[in-house]
Amino acid sequence: MDDKVSYRLKRKLDELGLDLIFEEMDRSGFYWPAKGAIVVNAKLLKTNDVNFAVAHELSHVLRNHAAYSSLYSSTMTNRLKMEAEANISAIRILVEVYLEENEMDFEQLNSIKFMEYYGIRNSLYFCVEETLSGYTS
Repeated sequence: MDDKVSYRLKRKLDELGLDLIFEEMDRSGFYWPAKGAIVVNAKLLKTNDVNFAVAHELSHVLRNHAAYSSLYSSTMTNRLKMEAEANISAIRILVEVYLEENEMDFEQLNSIKFMEYYGIRNSLYFCVEETLSGYTS
């Protein structure tokens, strides 16, 4: 069922002791600290978006955003800031995965193909470009 999820991402989850759960819901995903799980919308398994959703939620875990849940909920500015941080971290994670999966060097990476490969929405184009411009392997 989850064969669209990169095994490299699954390995990262395993290393952190996190389960990956798929449920039909109205959002793309969330981190469930009490269960030690990342929950992703099952509908994304039919799209390229699933890896970005997993990486995005993994980024919330790695950035310890759960410890700041009251801050996240307090204002839209705080929420947007944490979401932007998770997007940037997800892009960084996926760059590593993409380079490994495609056996290529960073210099060969094309941002548009990268975005298409992971179903990264066009509104994040400048975020991808900025992240890639500051990328160091």
